[in-house]
Amino acid sequence: MMSTDLKSEFLRLLEKDIEFRYAVAGYLGLSEIIKKLDWLIEEQRKIWEEVKHIWEEIKSLREDQHKLWENQNKMWEEIKSLREGQEKLWENQNKMWEEIRALRENQNKIWEEIRALRENQNKIWEEIRTIKEDIRKLWENQNRMWEEIRALRENQNKIWEEIKSLRENQYKLWEEVRILREDFSKLIKRMDALGSRWGILAESAFRNALKGLLEKSFNIRIERWINYDDEGFVYGHPSVVEIDIALRDQELILIEVSSHAKTADISLFNRKAIFYEKKVGKKPSRLIFVTPYAENDAIDLANKLRIELYTSV
Repeated sequence: MMSTDLKSEFLRLLEKDIEFRYAVAGYLGLSEIIKKLDWLIEEQRKIWEEVKHIWEEIKSLREDQHKLWENQNKMWEEIKSLREGQEKLWENQNKMWEEIRALRENQNKIWEEIRALRENQNKIWEEIRTIKEDIRKLWENQNRMWEEIRALRENQNKIWEEIKSLRENQYKLWEEVRILREDFSKLIKRMDALGSRWGILAESAFRNALKGLLEKSFNIRIERWINYDDEGFVYGHPSVVEIDIALRDQELILIEVSSHAKTADISLFNRKAIFYEKKVGKKPSRLIFVTPYAENDAIDLANKLRIELYTSV
């Protein structure tokens, strides 16, 4: 059995030495502390029984009062010490209950966290089930894709055979095209030569027809003005410049007739008009360009240079 002094020292250390209290609590654990509290209560009960027994002894030993008083004083000292220890024990017990209540509150918070974690865990399992289902579908789709790929590969082999056959035919076709191009080039050259000759003949015939029409029907005199450009202003090198001139009263008109009008033809006619004005010293009242076909750029340039363009296209 633990002595009274040892009990008092133990209680004192539990009250004042925090490290000792936590060390004892950590060593024994909460359940051990509760057991110790039960034990202390039992010890207190036993003490009360002993006190009761002492009082009975005191009653029976009243005859020897001197000795009893001495023993009684010692007992009262022990009782006083026990009461002080009991008060301290109650104080420590209250503190322990405060700790227990705080632990219970923390425990409740922990259970709340556990419930929240379980809910999140259920959601995660739902997501996992959904993902597994999606993966299963992906595997099914992948298997179908591999079937398609195998079929495509078989078709691809057939296509390559067709391509090989087409390439062989393509080589033959290119050979035919090459031969046709050579023949076409020869034909173009012949047509260009014929067209140039026909264009010159057509321009000459049209010019003569226009000259006869204007002179007989409209009393307009047509002349062919020829001069030498020694500076090369018109053609870029010294050359003879020819221009058709229409004269009526005081009006001077320069006329150009061509089977095809391009921007270069319009620019050339404009330089001829400038050259004529420089040589004669008289500005033409009108510039007329007659052609059965004119390109769009040539029409735009003629409008900018104020050249009257007469064409069917």
